Amino acid sequence: MKLALLPFLALLAVIALASPAVAADVRDFDILGIRLGMTVTEVEVLAAASGFEKIKRSAAPSFDQAVAIENREPVNWQDYKGVQLLKFENDGESVQVFFVATPTGARAARVSYGFYGSGVTSEQMTAQVLAKYGEPDGMVGGYRVWGDTALPFTRTKASLEYNHKPAGGFGRNNIGVLTLSGPELQAESKAAITTAAAKRTTDKKPSF
Repeated sequence: MKLALLPFLALLAVIALASPAVAADVRDFDILGIRLGMTVTEVEVLAAASGFEKIKRSAAPSFDQAVAIENREPVNWQDYKGVQLLKFENDGESVQVFFVATPTGARAARVSYGFYGSGVTSEQMTAQVLAKYGEPDGMVGGYRVWGDTALPFTRTKASLEYNHKPAGGFGRNNIGVLTLSGPELQAESKAAITTAAAKRTTDKKPSF
């Protein structure tokens, strides 16, 4: 497999040759052009443009359904109208995008990219990652981290984490895995659902 056939790594290589990396807000970082807060349609279009095929779509409650569930109203999982996960694959690459429910629809809250192809070493991938994103803000558990460098699952701000040559992930022996996370989006989604549920309860009138 050649580098030219790998959209994400090929893009990194072009950036590395074109100019040095410039420090940026992690919320502006992207993987395959996919950024935190994007809609399902935006993600699908960008993935397809990079040659990725959608192989999985997992349903989740829409915002209105999540509000109903918060108020303990019955919602059949077979009727879920939202999206929890989209998974795409291309030759030697895999991307998973996780979404949260918002009043304006499902929004990307985490993007994970795994490269498990041949023709590119873990050292080459690391060099290309650093060329695109710059030097990390810290090391956490042996991983390079940009943005919020708190321990995983305790982060409250956006972060990009790079696992150099992980033993697993995506069900394969990867060369490297990148994970872009937006815990702020998850917190905002939860708060919006709670607020809407409380308002719906307050606004409810007797039906007799």
